[in-house]
Amino acid sequence: MRVPKIVRTHEKPLDKELLNRVLRNVSPKLQVVILVTTSSGLRIGELVQIKTSDIDFTSNPTKILVRGSTTKGKIARETFITQEATIALKDYLKSNFSWIENKPEFDVYIFGKTTNKGKKPKNSGHNPYAAKMALQASPLYYLRKVPALQTKNENGYYSIHFHAFRKFCRTTIGNVCGRDFAEALLGHAFYMDTYYQLSENQKRDLYLKAESRLTITKTDGSPE
Repeated sequence: MRVPKIVRTHEKPLDKELLNRVLRNVSPKLQVVILVTTSSGLRIGELVQIKTSDIDFTSNPTKILVRGSTTKGKIARETFITQEATIALKDYLKSNFSWIENKPEFDVYIFGKTTNKGKKPKNSGHNPYAAKMALQASPLYYLRKVPALQTKNENGYYSIHFHAFRKFCRTTIGNVCGRDFAEALLGHAFYMDTYYQLSENQKRDLYLKAESRLTITKTDGSPE
């Protein structure tokens, strides 16, 4: 019995110009989410379970601990975000949670459910699945009135989605630092041994080499 070949379809890659257009047409919360995702390679299921205690803002670049309980392969790892994403994230935390830097007792889920004003609802527990589903639907919701940003891939799915943000990160880091480091940073189990053999300084230095390529906007906030 012959096994049918898998048909691989072409996906439109995201670039900085397109990402800038997306950022200009989405909510402040989604802007931060996109900057964090494109620079860290976090899966959306991991992103919605990140807490403030998982982030080391004293590190350069800013480091995020991805807890094993939240990952697809149940393996903990560390990833990083750019200075651009760091600034946006700090502003988001201050605006929506009255966050004070260097206050260790402050610990919240960062990208959980929020109200229409962006504030965290009172007396509501964190539901990762609900947060994930809400975020997954948000790009299409905000871009529905911008036909130029509603492009589709050959498979009929929209080209702007969370996995595409993750692919942008993988491709960008891979082009600068090599495939093994990029795949490991994104949590692909096959490459994790290579990742764990690197020292903390080596990981940071490799990421810093790619940081300018991962930065979506200029330091003054204008498109690159």
